[in-house]
Amino acid sequence: PYARARTGLYEFADSLIGETLETVGDDVLVVVMSDHGFRSWHRAFSLNSWLEEAGYLAVREEDPASRNSMDFLMNVDWGRTQAYGLGLTGLYLNQRDREEAGIVPESQRDLLLDEISRRLSRVRDPVTGENVVARVQRREDYRNRGALEVGPDLVVEFVGGVRNSDASAGGKVPAEVFTDNESLWSGDHIMDHLSV
Repeated sequence: PYARARTGLYEFADSLIGETLETVGDDVLVVVMSDHGFRSWHRAFSLNSWLEEAGYLAVREEDPASRNSMDFLMNVDWGRTQAYGLGLTGLYLNQRDREEAGIVPESQRDLLLDEISRRLSRVRDPVTGENVVARVQRREDYRNRGALEVGPDLVVEFVGGVRNSDASAGGKVPAEVFTDNESLWSGDHIMDHLSV
């Protein structure tokens, strides 16, 4: 049923464009564009699981069965966690005097962000052998107009075909860093903008 709905939407948009072109005439330039691109994604990368594996995030192991069932980083051991992911591209430091249980001193912020950025840039998918991350941007680079204290410390832009897992985006720390995307939602735009 959804495949027909998608086709119907394209047919409606096409007819609307046709009507517009007939109405405005040949001497008017009509531009049709999307606000962003879209492409398929087949591999999910769990940023939080990678942070745990790399030693930047620690999980409380009182109940291993609850590892992937608790949302919003509820099972994180904040006293041993330097960084965490939240949202589809955001990576935050657990910074002292900023986060409630922050442990990373501000004097170590730049060094830690550089280290995490370098390591993320080298991550390869064990199945495809390809890089997973196209680029990592610091808040200072993408928030170039005021409010620098707002937003993730790093924005992780994944290569085309790879996206942060839904579980990790929602604050979970799944057991696996990489998984196949088996969802019906097989397309997205939350990747490197140049590949979308």
